[in-house]
Amino acid sequence: MIAETEWRIAALCALAWLCGCAMVYEGKYDWDQGWRVGRVIRFGPGMTVAQPAGDDCRQQASPADMARTSYAEVAYQTEGRWLRHRVVPIPQDMAIKEGQTVYINIGTCGSLVQASGRS
Repeated sequence: MIAETEWRIAALCALAWLCGCAMVYEGKYDWDQGWRVGRVIRFGPGMTVAQPAGDDCRQQASPADMARTSYAEVAYQTEGRWLRHRVVPIPQDMAIKEGQTVYINIGTCGSLVQASGRS
């Protein structure tokens, strides 16, 4: 009887662990669809943000778009332990600050989303 109870407890713990690995942020930003939690390193208009060693969405923008758009450098973690950096455009209606937690989609440029309930 005790062995059966211990087995059930172990099974419940394993199930809870597997559910925790689903990685769906706020119920709508799925890891498998490219969403990652990131932190704003710096931001500013156009070319004032230095080019990172990683991805830079400004390479896909026209000079006119770059001049009227603000960009943020966001650090995010992938499967490894190293942080990657990406420069992404900031949506016009989004107010951000350095150190703020955001979501970015590494599959597309222009997908910076403010994380609700995170600092």
